[in-house]
Amino acid sequence: MATIIHIGYHRTGTSFLQKSIFPQCSKHSFHGHPEMIEHNLIDIAWKADRSINYNQLQTKYSEGDYFISFESFIGPIKDGSILIDIVPWRLKKVFGDKKVKILITIRKQDEFLKSYYAQWIASGGTIKIMDWLGQKNLDKPRFDINTLDYLATYKVYAEVFGEENILVLPHELLKIKEDKFLASLNDFSDETFQAIPRTEVALNRSLSGYQLKWMRFLNKVFETQISLDYLFSKKYFNTTKYRIKLQHSNFLRFGESFSEEEKAYLKQILEQFKYSNFILNQKFDQYDLKEYGYC
Repeated sequence: MATIIHIGYHRTGTSFLQKSIFPQCSKHSFHGHPEMIEHNLIDIAWKADRSINYNQLQTKYSEGDYFISFESFIGPIKDGSILIDIVPWRLKKVFGDKKVKILITIRKQDEFLKSYYAQWIASGGTIKIMDWLGQKNLDKPRFDINTLDYLATYKVYAEVFGEENILVLPHELLKIKEDKFLASLNDFSDETFQAIPRTEVALNRSLSGYQLKWMRFLNKVFETQISLDYLFSKKYFNTTKYRIKLQHSNFLRFGESFSEEEKAYLKQILEQFKYSNFILNQKFDQYDLKEYGYC
């Protein structure tokens, strides 16, 4: 047996997996966001080394086998994922000589950016995607495109935990061939996860079409949890409550979410990763990343 650590990425079905699949664990103790906070393992993803109580974490996780899922092990992504290459070594320091396996879920880079941007707008963002991706000011959210080099992420975890202990699964496989996704996950984790009818699952649904543009406009007018400039306080209109209703409705869920210029820009970003995606596909050819447009 081994402890399994799912590190993300964001927007790869993590909400569905954490709420409906991983809690089915029968051979591991599942730790999601609440347990991460309770036991301070969340500190690994954002604190300075001097602020992490490694002794406490080592004591907590020295016994038993865990299935841990926390997509911010990739991040903090809104701050440029500045710890993405450091977190693996911190995890190794916590778990020591225990057998650890790493699950990495990925999504085609251009589609990932569309989905993550939609989530940012849902959180209160106000600028267009090309401006958002080009943001470099340290006092504002910024995104480091190179964190989407999945091969580089695989390599650093393989260096720390061994190639034989790393599994990379594409989000597209979960979406299109869920049985194959779960079979691979079961083989890797020694669990017996079963599919859940999607109609019974509350998913973290993205804003789409004109919803995205409408929400971006509202975020400029009314105060949000991340807004710096706005016309009216949130006491006059709660954008968070409205956004949740909008996400679960079909109101304005039509039209193009992105302009042709924006889509071309995102395709250029995908192109810069196609070679590294190709190399990654050779390591996990049973999932055929090429079929999903990665390379």
